[in-house]
Amino acid sequence: MMKTKMIKTEILERRFKKLHTMTEFARDSCKAIVLHADRLANLMPTEEQKSAHKNMIISINEWCDNLDILDSTMKATETMYYKHLSADGMNCEVIESIPVCPKGYMPNTFQMTEAFYRVGYYAIEGDPFKISEREYTTADIMKDIQELNTNVVLCLKALINASYNGIWESTGLLVNRLYDFEPNVYIYKLLKSYNVDMEEEIL
Repeated sequence: MMKTKMIKTEILERRFKKLHTMTEFARDSCKAIVLHADRLANLMPTEEQKSAHKNMIISINEWCDNLDILDSTMKATETMYYKHLSADGMNCEVIESIPVCPKGYMPNTFQMTEAFYRVGYYAIEGDPFKISEREYTTADIMKDIQELNTNVVLCLKALINASYNGIWESTGLLVNRLYDFEPNVYIYKLLKSYNVDMEEEIL
């Protein structure tokens, strides 16, 4: 008789959370790019720059819609595990190996969070650092957008390097589709329109 492999429910949920953390930081980095780039409207952009900005926003919004589908797919798969809990709910049968992002690919979420505060995407109560009063220059915005774009790519690299087997295959297919990160091209075009010397993030 084959022995059933069990895992503590709290460990199971921590593994699920790590996957969602990567999708959440990727989404928030995209939204922070949109928020920050909107400040360019007050810095007398050219028509080319306005067009590049608009196309980037459209691309990011479409990509984030697909990221929402990934989240829903992951949660649907996770639900299957909860049908195999022990009587006390403390343990769960491992019906399929859970995807794990390798440690070597896990980005520094503390640094990512700092970037969110710096651009005003996250706010501290009372605004002690007066972020709301800060006047961002074009150079500030370009530099921050590059960093946020890199953070998206790092999250995607963490997700793509996990293994998606069996009931996780549909999640793996979506991760592969999202990994192409089409907005990267439009972010690059926006930066180029402001004469920022950079290379596209390589996935």
